[in-house]
Amino acid sequence: MRHLAGRAGSVVAGGRPTWLVCRFTLTGRHDGPFLGVPPTGVEIALPGITVLRFRDGRCVERWSAADMLGVLVQVGAVPAPVRGSPAGTACPAGCRPGTVARRRAGEHAGPSAP
Repeated sequence: MRHLAGRAGSVVAGGRPTWLVCRFTLTGRHDGPFLGVPPTGVEIALPGITVLRFRDGRCVERWSAADMLGVLVQVGAVPAPVRGSPAGTACPAGCRPGTVARRRAGEHAGPSAP
């Protein structure tokens, strides 16, 4: 994935020390090997969040999390989990990994999603 585009979602800043929280989504096409998965040409969306803490005008801490499992589902490397099933349960027979991910490409996939 050589050509990624980023879009910031919610950005919140404030407090002492200063905190900055930013939700983001990276989008691009799976046009090269990624984590051992050959190119599929699928458009992917990678939602995530970054939290920064500043002191004296400098960033002193950073935490980030992104939905890498979602990307692996989108490129067909792993089957999509079934909603409402125990963690680790794969799609039932007939479920194709790419179809679920394409339908959800623009949805928020963070911890507060149903």
